[in-house]
Amino acid sequence: MVAALELYFDPAATRRVRKLWTALDETGIASMKTFFDGKHRPHVTLSMRVPHSKMAAAIRLCMDVLPIDATIVSAAVADYARGRYLRLKPPPPADR
Repeated sequence: MVAALELYFDPAATRRVRKLWTALDETGIASMKTFFDGKHRPHVTLSMRVPHSKMAAAIRLCMDVLPIDATIVSAAVADYARGRYLRLKPPPPADR
């Protein structure tokens, strides 16, 4: 068995993402709000396949760095079925 490991936004960021979803819906563009009847919560998926035997270690790694202060600085259009990915605004260089 495996499970997903996800990070969730603070209430203010969650409201901003949901506001953007509503704006997309109002222009006829289906958003995550559309697909999940408004019940989907904005999040970042870190892994879709964490084995249960490794979940405790994965949770500890997350808890060691939370909370994360972040600003979204880039956006992209991704069509994974066709292998296409287009950055709408290049991100600044990442610190490594």
